[in-house]
Amino acid sequence: MGLFDKNKEEEKSDSSILSSSEDSSKGLEELEKRRNERLGILPGKRGRKPKSETLQDELTKDLFKPSVWQEVSALPFNIRKAMTGSQIFDLNSDQKQALGGPLAMIMKLLVEIDPKYLALMVFSINLGSIWAEKEILWSMEKKRKKVNVKMPA
Repeated sequence: MGLFDKNKEEEKSDSSILSSSEDSSKGLEELEKRRNERLGILPGKRGRKPKSETLQDELTKDLFKPSVWQEVSALPFNIRKAMTGSQIFDLNSDQKQALGGPLAMIMKLLVEIDPKYLALMVFSINLGSIWAEKEILWSMEKKRKKVNVKMPA
């Protein structure tokens, strides 16, 4: 008997290769499972698991109320009223509710798709309202100058 017996060594290495490949596949599955748990990926589903609903509800409880979005949805009418001075563009509460409810649902949907969309919408609305306000003020100033030029003559 020598230091190494080739027959026993070959049998041992063949069986250890099989067991090590089984162990490695189990090890790989275990690593993948740990990774998915760490990243919050649900088994059998793609993507991350949803945030805790209580945390999400606490953070956004008032954000998706239709009353919050009523004035935003009435913005084009308010701008038009300011531009024309006509009361026709005043919205009553039923009209504001009819616009605010669906807009709140749209905003909630955008947050579920990607919160960046809500940020984009808020920016766009703010930009539009500030721009419209400045245009209205400029138009009023232009009218005043025009009236002042005609008066001295």
